[in-house]
Amino acid sequence: HVVASRPGVIVDVRAYAGKPTVQPGQSVDAGDLLVSGVITTVGGTRLLHARAEVTARVTDTLSVSVPRGVTRTVVTGRRIRGLTLSVFGKEFRIGSEGAVRDDRQIYVFGRYLLPLRVGVSFDPVTEEVAEQRSPVETVRLAMAEINRRAADLVGDGDVMERTVTGVWGGDVYTASLSIVFDTNIAKSLAFSVENR
Repeated sequence: HVVASRPGVIVDVRAYAGKPTVQPGQSVDAGDLLVSGVITTVGGTRLLHARAEVTARVTDTLSVSVPRGVTRTVVTGRRIRGLTLSVFGKEFRIGSEGAVRDDRQIYVFGRYLLPLRVGVSFDPVTEEVAEQRSPVETVRLAMAEINRRAADLVGDGDVMERTVTGVWGGDVYTASLSIVFDTNIAKSLAFSVENR
């Protein structure tokens, strides 16, 4: 069988295998049967794997809230955890391994490479820094996110109508989108036959 993956109003039914159970203009809910894989004829009943493309007009809403205030993590320094000295490929370590290791080759006169490497292992020291976005930047981020989510939602569908509104609530901007689009809502179901 083919069922509806989401609610909508049927625009077009293209049944490649199976018998359509809906027609254009009909409203359906998620899970409603769109195309049946059970075909009954004068010669009997046969089961087949129904295949179809069913286009429906779908209405959906999205909402995104973006605060003006943001906290960023900033690296303010490093805490050295250990030192490493490599001579002819043999490593000598003092201390422990840190999250980051910075190795340097040793050159004489800036041109002759010595078989010597010095490394410093350290953990970054970080600090949380509170910042305020401008109102324009906050609105821009909200609109970019609502557009990204709308593109994911619509996929290959065709947008018929789109309304975006926005409102400030304290230091938070909320963008809301109401969108109407045509998309394929056909979802094939596997079936099994049991003998009783």
